[in-house]
Amino acid sequence: MRHVRSLLLLTVLATPLSAQIRLPKPKLPTPSLPGASAPNVRMPTYDDRVLEMTDARLTALMRGLRVAKDQRPVLERGYKKNADDRAAQEVAIRRQGDVTTRWNNCLMEAMGIDTVAQRRLDERMQAARDRNDQRTVKRLEDSVANAMMTKGPDMAMAQAKAIEPGGKCGPMPKVNQAVTQPTLIPEPRIPLADSLQVMSAAAAGMTPEQYAVMQERVLAFLTTPSHDLGSSAYAYSPNELRVLQAKRSELARYQEAMTEE
Repeated sequence: MRHVRSLLLLTVLATPLSAQIRLPKPKLPTPSLPGASAPNVRMPTYDDRVLEMTDARLTALMRGLRVAKDQRPVLERGYKKNADDRAAQEVAIRRQGDVTTRWNNCLMEAMGIDTVAQRRLDERMQAARDRNDQRTVKRLEDSVANAMMTKGPDMAMAQAKAIEPGGKCGPMPKVNQAVTQPTLIPEPRIPLADSLQVMSAAAAGMTPEQYAVMQERVLAFLTTPSHDLGSSAYAYSPNELRVLQAKRSELARYQEAMTEE
C-alpha cells in the first residue's frame, strides 16, 4: 500500500502544473471607443452623399466653414442692399402711380364723368369680351360713342379749363420714364444660406450635398455626449470616431457657424 501511494505521488510530480489544475484563460479587454460598445458598433453606409470622415476631409470641411464664416458678412450686406433697392423702387413706382391716378380722377370729376358708373361699364364690357359676346360688346361701345357725341363738347371744355395752370387739376404731372418703365431689380437667384453652402462646398472640394451631410454628422458628434453616441441617430465607424476625437477642439471652433448654416 505504501508502494502504491509512493507511485501515485511520483506520477503527480511528473505531471506539469498546468495539466494538474485547469486555470481559466484570461479574457483580454476588447478595445472600445467612447460611446460605442465594440460588439454592437453600427457602421455607416458610404455612398455619393455620405463620405467617410478622414483627417483630410475634416480639414477640408473646416476650410469650407472658414470661407462661410469670412464671407457671411459680405453676402449679408449684398443681400440687404438688394432688398433695400427693390423696396425703394417699389415705393417710387407706387408714388408716381398714385400721383397720376389722382390727376386722372380729378380730371374725370371735372368733366362730370361718373367714375363708379364708368368702372361698372368697363367691367361689363370685359366680361362680355371674356365670354366672346360680341353683340353685347358692340352695344356697350355704341352707347359710349353716343354719350360722347352728346356730352363731348362740354366735357372737352371742362377738361381744358381743369388742366390750365391754376385750374382744378393743373397740368398733367411729369412722368419719370425710368420709374414708369423701370428695369426691375431682380431678387437674388438663391437664398443667402444656399449661397454660403455652395461657396463652402466648393472650398471644401465636395458637392453641396456631401458638404451638408458631413457638416450635419460632425455637428451631431460635437453636441452628443460620448456615452450617447452609440444610440445616436448617426452612425460612426471606429476610424471616424478616432479622427473626430483628435480634431474635436478644432471642429468646436466652427460649431456656431455649422448651427447658423
